[in-house]
Amino acid sequence: MKMTEPSRTNRDLLKALQKVRAISARYDAASGDVVTRLSTGMQISFKPGLAAGLEHSQLSDLQQIEVSPSGVGLHFPALDADLYVPSLLVGILQPKRLTDEAEHEADGCLPQPQAEDLYTYAVRWSAEDQEFVATCTAFPSLSWLAPKPDLALLGVRNLVRFTLADLAADGQQPPANGG
Repeated sequence: MKMTEPSRTNRDLLKALQKVRAISARYDAASGDVVTRLSTGMQISFKPGLAAGLEHSQLSDLQQIEVSPSGVGLHFPALDADLYVPSLLVGILQPKRLTDEAEHEADGCLPQPQAEDLYTYAVRWSAEDQEFVATCTAFPSLSWLAPKPDLALLGVRNLVRFTLADLAADGQQPPANGG
């Protein structure tokens, strides 16, 4: 079986996930989870340490969570961190993709590169922010700060993935890789 594009079922699922919106979000001190109520009537919850940007959060950092007007983002003002709701639904909190790749390799084929894999990234130390900052040459306005370089890279790659999805949904062409 060649891995050339997602199956129709997967494409339909991903399209449906893009329509799910957050209605509210809060930190539940009793369970230690961030709890998000969705437009579907369901709730999702996760440990903050699993999400890029929240891994070093303190209780006080989680007391205020803002839902974006569109319902697709969660903002943590004390951390200046953002999470994309559809990514929570597809398991971006943990690198499930590693498991998927191992299964594909076991089947004797390699996974196709993801859209965000086709861009050039840079990670550098920011003395001003006292964290690593990751950027993408094709999207100079996108960046991600994190205490570790791999987390900064993961964060900006997620931003690029979601930006590419937004461009595709709007019928726009993505930029060429600038590097």
